[in-house]
Formats: sequence, structure tokens, C-alpha cells
Amino acid sequence: MDGTFLKLVTHLEKNDLIILDDFGLQPMDVNSRLALLQILKSGMTENQ
Repeated sequence: MDGTFLKLVTHLEKNDLIILDDFGLQPMDVNSRLALLQILKSGMTENQ
């Protein structure tokens, strides 16, 4: 891994609001689902 995903997550964590437009129109593979879960969890734990 070249750190691209980590950079993306770090960038997304700085936002107060993330809008997922057209979310779920196509099936997600296992890695995509896990990445989304990680992003959502990081936002939930940081805002508590």
C-alpha cells in the first residue's frame, strides 16, 4: 500500500460533514465495505 487510503481517511476525518451522494447504486466489494465502515467509525468515535 502506498499510503493513499490513509491520506484519504485523514483528509475525510477533518470534515464535520461528509455527504455520500449516489451511494449504493452499485455493489461494493469487501474492501470497499470495510473502508467505508472504517471511515464511518472514525467519524463517530471522534465526535463523541
